[in-house]
Amino acid sequence: MDQLLHGYIPYLLIVLCGVLLYANTFRHEFALDDEMIIVSNDYVQKGVAGIPEIMTTDMFDSYNKANKAEAGLSGGRFRPLSMISFALEQEFIGTYPEGMPDNAWDLNKNGKGDAFEDANGDGRFTLYDAKIKGMGMRHVNNVLLYALSICLLFYFLRRWVFPAYPLWPYSLCSCFWCILCIPK
Repeated sequence: MDQLLHGYIPYLLIVLCGVLLYANTFRHEFALDDEMIIVSNDYVQKGVAGIPEIMTTDMFDSYNKANKAEAGLSGGRFRPLSMISFALEQEFIGTYPEGMPDNAWDLNKNGKGDAFEDANGDGRFTLYDAKIKGMGMRHVNNVLLYALSICLLFYFLRRWVFPAYPLWPYSLCSCFWCILCIPK
């Protein structure tokens, strides 16, 4: 029991628990406002180069300008940290590279649609399937970043808040993992 409470084992268990809980999201497509915030946002699409604009504008500024809806809802949505994280993801993962060929979904390059290449299961093989794979990588990234934040919380709780009660940090971190499981 003592080994489970010290060393690298607790962190490994925390990450493993999180990956097991959220592995089902790795093949998910876009959700809610992903199209507006990520795919159709010029500042995010620029990657690192778009960060200065992200730091000085509303999160829907680029999308509203592109759709000539600037007079609609304006202001009140300055969330630079999440937008910067999306820009960094765009820089390293991307939704799909510019000029990607129409057969970008063809992972094994055999020229025909195989079942594993149909990312959204619609029976058609299109550029949208390649785009979905990029979003899946973003979901993996989200789970890993959340696991890192839970590990940091565990370290803080174990080291400074509950040094005499080693099971408390486990319990609290488990609660944080489970919070995301509650349906909204």
